[in-house]
This record gives sequence, structure tokens and C-alpha cells, in this order.
Amino acid sequence: MKRLPTTKVDLSPQYNTDTIVWKYFDFASFVSFLLNETLIFRRFDKFEDKLEGTLPLKAQKQMYQHFASKSYSSTETNERTEYERQNIQIHKLYTYANCWSISNDENYALWKIYLKGEPNGIALKSSVAHLNDSICPFSEDEMPPKTVLIKDVSYDSFDYNETRQDKVFTHKNPEYRYESELRLLIKDQRNFELRGIQRKEDAISIGFNDNEIIPVSVNSNALISAILISPFAHSWFEEVTNKLIETIKPSLLCKVMKSKVVVQ
Repeated sequence: MKRLPTTKVDLSPQYNTDTIVWKYFDFASFVSFLLNETLIFRRFDKFEDKLEGTLPLKAQKQMYQHFASKSYSSTETNERTEYERQNIQIHKLYTYANCWSISNDENYALWKIYLKGEPNGIALKSSVAHLNDSICPFSEDEMPPKTVLIKDVSYDSFDYNETRQDKVFTHKNPEYRYESELRLLIKDQRNFELRGIQRKEDAISIGFNDNEIIPVSVNSNALISAILISPFAHSWFEEVTNKLIETIKPSLLCKVMKSKVVVQ
């Protein structure tokens, strides 16, 4: 069976394929990853942050001004602005992401955030190149063929005339800059206009896409540089983790180590 190109890397100038990235897991999520060797891509409308996949405030104001400059009435300007906003919102139903953090070292704050108060967890260390190489090819009979875009998140605003899907879905507000996020994106859109879909609610009401997640197979040996055990972990957790990995994926056992974060 023919295999299609799987990934496309599009990084800002300050990054390259040697850039180190991290993914933090609670223990249950790590076990699932280990058993299935898949990265879970979540649909954008299911993200906790509802601002994900929306235009920055600056671009929204420019969008309104753009239509207002066309000599439309106030009502028409509002309608066209709302139509465009809804069009952007629709794409949240067909865009999926798997998120990593760019850093040369572990991040104490991200350990705390992703473990959600629990002491026991795991962080995977990888690189852009390892991510790129580890994703298993999709088959030609997958419709539409899926390509994974690997791109860093920007925390700077952009203008309305710069609006592109990739830009919208790799943008976050400046207060999240500490995350230094790298995103793996899958766009699974169709041509909405041909189907008469003009609002997000219309797409939902006809069940146009009910896949909340897309699991993507990876080669864990190619992906993982190191497996770090949480700095807050209980004393027994390292032994349990080692036994689990030895049972499920013994080739990864040599990559397990304790976090270097010092906890007072």
C-alpha cells in the first residue's frame, strides 16, 4: 500500500529540528501512551481555553473596520463580521492538536500544571526531529489524507489581513508565553460552502464531524530521548514505572531517569 508524506515542519527562525521539546503526562495518560504508542490529537472546540482557534482582539477589530469601510450599513457590517467570525469558528471542529513545550530543560511550573496537583507523573523528552521521524505514515486510503504540521506557537498578535488557518491555530495570548508551546496540527476540513454550512451551530446540528480525538501512531523508540519521573513522585513510583516499562516496552528502560528539579 502506498504511503503518503506524513509531516511538514514549519518553525520560526529561532528554532530548528534539533530544538528540544517536552510532553508532561499524568500516570494514567502515560500508561495509555505506552500501551497504544499513539499521540492523541484533540479537536480545538474541546480545548479548555475557548479562545483557542479564534482571532486576536486586534484582528477582530480590524475585521469589523474592513467591512465598515465598504460602505455597508451598520447592520450589514455586523452581519458580515459575524459571518466571517462563524466561518473561522467552524474550522475549530475540523482542526486537531497535540501539544508539546519547547525548552532545553524541564519546567517546574509545567510539572505542576499538567499533574494537576498529583505527585506522580512522567515527562517525555524529545526533539522536533525525533517527533518528525517518529510519526507513522498514513495510508493512501485515508480520506482526506492527513498531514501533521509541526509548528511553534506565536504569542504575538497579528493583523486581520494576515489571517490564515495555520496562523490562527498556532496563536495564543501573551500571558501563555511561559508555555513556549510547539503544536502538531491535523487539519481535517471539507468545503463548507458547498454543503451550505454557514454557522458552527449548523455543522454541529447535522453531526458533520463527531471525532473529538484522532490517535496518531508513533514509534516510541524513535520519539523518546528520555523518560523523566516527576520530581514530586512518591518513593515507590520509580520502581513501579520501571517495572511497567520493562513489561510493556523494555527497549525504553534505559531512557528512564529521575527529574533533576530540586523540590524543597
